[in-house]
Amino acid sequence: MDFNLSKDFHPFETTVLQFRSEFLNFFNHANLKNPDYSVPDITSGSFCKIFGTTNAGRQIQFALKLSF
Repeated sequence: MDFNLSKDFHPFETTVLQFRSEFLNFFNHANLKNPDYSVPDITSGSFCKIFGTTNAGRQIQFALKLSF
């Protein structure tokens, strides 16, 4: 789940200053990769194991935009 907060400020009549913050993977949940089926031996210890996640943890971005 991604989350975005933004606020517009009007310091002058024709000028807009926008502050924006974006939160990617807001709750910091792990998105698991698909199980590994490449090992042909069912009795192998690594058959159908999940060896990681598809993305990094939470990422936060800040932006400041001036329009005139």
